[in-house]
Amino acid sequence: GALGAGGKAALIGATKQLMGRDFGLSKDFIYVGNVGPVMLDEAEIERLHALGNGLAGSFGLVGLFNVDLVRNAEGLWPVEINPRYSASVEVLERGLGVQAVRWHVAACEAASLPELAVGLPRGVCSKAVVYAERDGCMPAELEEIEKEWNCESDWPGLADLPRTGDAIGAGQPVVTVLAESTTVGQVEEELSWRVMAIQALLST
Repeated sequence: GALGAGGKAALIGATKQLMGRDFGLSKDFIYVGNVGPVMLDEAEIERLHALGNGLAGSFGLVGLFNVDLVRNAEGLWPVEINPRYSASVEVLERGLGVQAVRWHVAACEAASLPELAVGLPRGVCSKAVVYAERDGCMPAELEEIEKEWNCESDWPGLADLPRTGDAIGAGQPVVTVLAESTTVGQVEEELSWRVMAIQALLST
């Protein structure tokens, strides 16, 4: 995720994208969520700074934008540019303790970019969209899970909630689950457990 203003860009951070194949869904490449911030080495940060400045300067990007990349042993490979608020922003906000929308407004209204220190997360955060595996309706028990998962801190563990009794169709996004921990492995384990808990509830 990055911010553009005045022909330059500021790198907020990077996340790992989660797809259907990570959760055993029939659609391997459907978007499910993100984990982050992921740690970047100095060469990667320098490359992303150069890419962000090039995009902001060439296309006049202002405010929040992101670039989807493939990361492998040979480097970073840009795939897609999204000149908008992206789904990964809330993960970066939670992991870095920042307010990206405030920065977006400042970039749009005053061409102002913040001074950012990439790679200093306060924790690892994640989100995943839970898709319905079959037709049904939203059970009342979800309200109990909401009370339990959304009371520990200012950050929710369950979001994008439908109303009890709402019809849901197979393949439809139902809710978003969120989790945080100190390592990528731990947060992915917690996220998977929460996704499975919701899926089990929907299948009853």
